[in-house]
Amino acid sequence: MIMKKLIIFLILSLTLAIADQINVSNAGSDTNGDGSSGSPFKTIQYAIEHANTSSGDTILVAVGTYAENINFRGKDIIIGSLTLTTGDKSYVSQTIIDGGSPSNSDSASVVTFIGGETSAAKLVGFTLQNGNGLIINSRRYGGGIFTKNASPSLKHLSVKNNANSTGATYVYGAGIYFGTNSDAILDSSEIINNGESVVGFGGGIYINSNTDVTFDGVLIKNNKASFGGGIYLPAKLGNANPVFRRVEIISNEATHGGGIYVGGKATGLLKMYNSKVTNNIATGYGGGFYIARSTNKIELYDILITGNSAVTKGGGIYVNEAKPRIERSLFEGNASKNGGAIYVDRPNAELNLVNSILYNNTATEYGSAIFSYNQSTANIYHTTISNNTAGLDATIRPDYGSKIYFYNSILWNNAATNQIAFGGTQNTAGRFEAKNSIIQGLSSIQISDNNDVVDTDNSNFETDPIFSNAVLNDYTLKNYSPAIGYGTNDASYSPASIPVSLDFNSNSRPTGSNPDIGAHENSL
Repeated sequence: MIMKKLIIFLILSLTLAIADQINVSNAGSDTNGDGSSGSPFKTIQYAIEHANTSSGDTILVAVGTYAENINFRGKDIIIGSLTLTTGDKSYVSQTIIDGGSPSNSDSASVVTFIGGETSAAKLVGFTLQNGNGLIINSRRYGGGIFTKNASPSLKHLSVKNNANSTGATYVYGAGIYFGTNSDAILDSSEIINNGESVVGFGGGIYINSNTDVTFDGVLIKNNKASFGGGIYLPAKLGNANPVFRRVEIISNEATHGGGIYVGGKATGLLKMYNSKVTNNIATGYGGGFYIARSTNKIELYDILITGNSAVTKGGGIYVNEAKPRIERSLFEGNASKNGGAIYVDRPNAELNLVNSILYNNTATEYGSAIFSYNQSTANIYHTTISNNTAGLDATIRPDYGSKIYFYNSILWNNAATNQIAFGGTQNTAGRFEAKNSIIQGLSSIQISDNNDVVDTDNSNFETDPIFSNAVLNDYTLKNYSPAIGYGTNDASYSPASIPVSLDFNSNSRPTGSNPDIGAHENSL
């Protein structure tokens, strides 16, 4: 008898442990439905309340618009549209969670994760719209999604039209707010048309401290904020290690950091790979990026930074007391008053630019390619700078005691009165040092006062590098280019003394002989 009861108990336990599928449909009923495919529930939240987190239940939501604000309640469950079961991404636009009519206006995020959910908690295949976020001390957080101390997996989502008109003093993450200790994964999703330009931080996304989020295949477009139109990472970022892969940050707007704003006082590592930062606008500084006072490491690899604009400084990137490393990246068509492509500012700022190309950038005043200001430092290594235009003067502008180190690089055919021109006066001497480089205007570098130092030895020369087709923006080297084999592989010349083994296209550079000058390695 005892054995029989034990067997029955084990059978019941195994049955309960098997994950169930709970169905939701606009045609269902929370009163009479049982969650089966033939008798679905009507609301997603009701299904969540009846889901079994220990067995990892799946809630499958039929096509339709669901006017609700849902909370995962700490449950590691899966909630998906028919995209989850079919792989058909057209269901994303057909399955909508609309958070515009919350039962509590202070808790108006479309989706909330605050119960310690892990990566086993998954949200797949929805449009999330019209949320206004969670309100705390008259500030709103996460119009579309709010997470804190939770690490959900988010895939095939369209987060749009959230926190567009909140009436709150500040909005943090109009599209998504990743709060403290939220190591979430955002995959194959779009964050579109969130936020407003009046007051806000992170029109698309806000990433808080100690948060190791991972983005892969994410489009962030047409979002607005005061700081970080697309993405905002705050000054007190803490030990955060966000990773961005195949991210497109396009046509966002802000006062500072049209595309992305990265704050300082952090100890983690931000990495971005194979991404695009395009057509973003800043009415102040940093059209594409604003990187501020950051003690953490910031590394950008294979990034297209194109068509961005800032009214005052740094059309592509504005660097303020930070030390980013940028490799194999393209700056094209960026514009600003000063520093069309890049503006580096303040004594602790140090730009490390490696294997990159800067062309067709514009400054209405100074520094169409690079403006280095106020005792900052720019290390330029294996980089090609061509066809940029400065309205007043200088493709490269070291100003107020700044230092620029130009190694294994090409500066050629830019429109400016002087290719390199110092500016300002400073007790600390400004410096331009070049080794193994081709520099147009090498013999006519303009200094602003007697403190400035120009160190260009006979390893540099002023000869046409013979690009393959500069008219078509092809800056590879023809086989008879004088730049071939004229560089140096002395690691002490590279930023942080790190050998550069790959060129702009990730082709190997030679180790037993001299590399080519510029961003491209010829196949010879």
